[in-house]
Amino acid sequence: GKRVVGISSGASAPEELVQRLVGFFRDRGTEDVSEFEVVQESVRFMLPKEIRQAMSAG
Repeated sequence: GKRVVGISSGASAPEELVQRLVGFFRDRGTEDVSEFEVVQESVRFMLPKEIRQAMSAG
């Protein structure tokens, strides 16, 4: 088997998906999981205008 696996994700990757992938490896015996933050991300995604308007109206 492989000894080292690298996984990268960007701002648009849901954290839940990343954690599920980490869980996949842990469930199969991986003991050492390290997280490295290479770049501090500050990207924000706005909801579409129609959805924002519907939320504020309701």
